[in-house]
Amino acid sequence: MSNSYLTTDVTIAADVPNELGFKSLKVTAGEDYVGDRPGTNVRTLATILHSSDWHICDAESPARQEYLDRYFDPNSPYRAILGYVGTYRPWEILTTQVAAAFIETLNRIEVGPVSKRPVDALVITGDVTDNGQLNELEWYLDLLDGQEVDPSGGRSKSDWVGSGSNAEWDERYWHPESEDAGRVDLPTGHYGFPNVPGLLAAARRPFKSSGLRHPWFSVHGNHDALLQGTVAPDAALNELAIGSKRIVGLTQEQTPLDVIEAIPTVGPARYIHTADSPQQEVTPDPARRLTSPGKFAELHLDSKSKPSGHGFTSKNATDGTAYYSHQVGELILVALDTVNQYGGYEGSISESQLRWLKSTLEKFSDRHVVIASHHPSTAIINDYQPEDAERRVLGPEILATLMQNKNVLVWINGHEHENQIILNVGAEGRVVPEINTASIIDWPQQARIIEFSVDSESVYITSTVINHDGLVNPDLERLDLADMAGLSRILAFNDYQRRDPLTSIHRKEGSVADRNFVLRLPNLLSNPT
Repeated sequence: MSNSYLTTDVTIAADVPNELGFKSLKVTAGEDYVGDRPGTNVRTLATILHSSDWHICDAESPARQEYLDRYFDPNSPYRAILGYVGTYRPWEILTTQVAAAFIETLNRIEVGPVSKRPVDALVITGDVTDNGQLNELEWYLDLLDGQEVDPSGGRSKSDWVGSGSNAEWDERYWHPESEDAGRVDLPTGHYGFPNVPGLLAAARRPFKSSGLRHPWFSVHGNHDALLQGTVAPDAALNELAIGSKRIVGLTQEQTPLDVIEAIPTVGPARYIHTADSPQQEVTPDPARRLTSPGKFAELHLDSKSKPSGHGFTSKNATDGTAYYSHQVGELILVALDTVNQYGGYEGSISESQLRWLKSTLEKFSDRHVVIASHHPSTAIINDYQPEDAERRVLGPEILATLMQNKNVLVWINGHEHENQIILNVGAEGRVVPEINTASIIDWPQQARIIEFSVDSESVYITSTVINHDGLVNPDLERLDLADMAGLSRILAFNDYQRRDPLTSIHRKEGSVADRNFVLRLPNLLSNPT
């Protein structure tokens, strides 16, 4: 592959499929920008790297409920009823390696490709972990801080218990070393997934991250606070996470329709296992204990990379909150916490956070503001709250607030794992665009460079999508970090649950206009009328 990470130079596309429809990848020509580039008389306010949904995953955790995922398999009779479940991906054993490859890419980006302004910061809009566990959060921070990362958690090979293990065979999971077991699982036999001897050991091997050389900021996402992004943690679930029992199936009395209670968009949600659920023994690990918004902020404050706290303050840690404002270049970054801590994977904010947002926008009324959150406005629909709890505020009310403030330029977010631009048009033509960026766990495993420029009349927002340093043609015998990151991207492209037109994972790429574009908007701070 070319050493360019810019999709304006090269793109990554499907190659010829095998007899089961599994496709390798190849490098093709790049894509140009949609929209006219800014002129030479503009002033650049900031160059921001935007990434989202890293989903750093402890794939061996007993708190994960992978066994629910099979009910969305293509041959499941419950597929249309339940919809996408999302509790298992064959490639989720490789999330730390993909993150390491992305950090290598981001470190090679010195300036914005259009403005040539040096990078001011990376903003990661939530779901930095997969299951809200302390060890996942520590791996994430170690990756960015340039520390050693041990995806095995220090456990020996004999302690490995997970969905891909040959010792605990289940044909619904991908077993990358299935030839050694003399059996063929469904992903391999029906969908062409490869046999990769040595992958499990390689994926658990400790490695030293290069660390990110740019300043960076985190935003709180539903997978950072809720089990598998949906269920509010409690003492019993924390014991499950750190304990010695892993749930592997439904009881004889349960039906797959019970899964509906475990995956609602709007809370409450609950784990549906019982004392009679089938179980496996695993090695207990207190490092898997579940986090909270206050702990999320506290560990960011302990990080040794820049800036201190990565947006979070000691007040966030004390109050158990995860929203803040911080200057980035000549912009003000306003980070919201759209997680509904009561359950459900879609978002909302508290009424007190709305008051804070209004006062913050007023405080910076003469500065250009970028809003960052995990959920886009279209996913801020989760108004569930226990009786007597504070009111939850939804997307339309947040958008109305942003529309009323001329200093708001754009809202950047994630959650949907998709490259997408959303143009919200309010009264008198006021536009607040949202830039939604793909995840680095699902295809297309991309991020963006966003450049902000102004002149007396206009604001220019330039987006350039980037790929990570994983190899397009990985060496499956060598299996170094770049090989495993490249393999993850290939497997994600071939997601066998999402190959049909309605659910196709390839829709997550977005159109060219969702990826590389120049958006021109009125400079309302320069033209108050």
